[in-house]
Amino acid sequence: MYSKVTEVTKTTDTTDFVAEGYVDDNGVLTFEGLGEGTYYIEELIAPDGYNLLSDKITVIIAMDTEGTWSVTTGSGDTLTKNTNGLYELQVKNKSGSSLPSTGGIGTTIFYIVGGVLVLGAVVLLITRRRMRRA
Repeated sequence: MYSKVTEVTKTTDTTDFVAEGYVDDNGVLTFEGLGEGTYYIEELIAPDGYNLLSDKITVIIAMDTEGTWSVTTGSGDTLTKNTNGLYELQVKNKSGSSLPSTGGIGTTIFYIVGGVLVLGAVVLLITRRRMRRA
C-alpha cells in the first residue's frame, strides 16, 4: 500500500569530499551525480603551452521550490544545459609565459623598514626646524 506524499522538506547535509577528474580528448571534464551545493574546480595540470589557472572555479548547484535545477558560477554567470543535457562551463586557459612569484615576506619587511625610516626623517626634519627657530 502506498500513500501520496503531501509535503516535501529539503534537508541539508554538508559533506566535504575530493573528486579527481580528467579531461578527455574532446576537452570535456564530466562529473555525475552531484547534488545541491557549492563546488570548487581546481586545475592541477595545464595543457601543454598554456598557463595553469591561478584561482579555483566556483560552481553552485541549486534547486528551487518547483524542483528546477540551476547551475551558476561564483561570479554569478548562469550555465545552461547543452543538447546532451549537461551544463557546460567554458574554461579559457591563457598561453604564453607566466612570471614567477617574487617578493613574499622579504619585500614586506623592506616596506615596513623603509616606512619607519621615512617617518623618522620627517620627525627629525621638523624637530631641527623648530630648534633653529627657538
